[in-house]
Amino acid sequence: MTIAPDLSALRSMTIDQLRSAWSERFSDAPPRLQSKDLMRRVLAERLQTEAEGGDIGLDKILRQVAARHRPD
Repeated sequence: MTIAPDLSALRSMTIDQLRSAWSERFSDAPPRLQSKDLMRRVLAERLQTEAEGGDIGLDKILRQVAARHRPD
């Protein structure tokens, strides 16, 4: 499975478009991130994990980083 076109498309998306892409692809609410760059990276990682399998340790670290960046 190639996800290169999906990853390339992320570069030009606004944060609202990234959130929409997350919701449509994964059928759940996207992380409440304010940074477009961070949202793009988290979405790209999720797409790669879906395509190639995951890393439990990395997933835990990413969840912790995302939690620190959520607005109060």
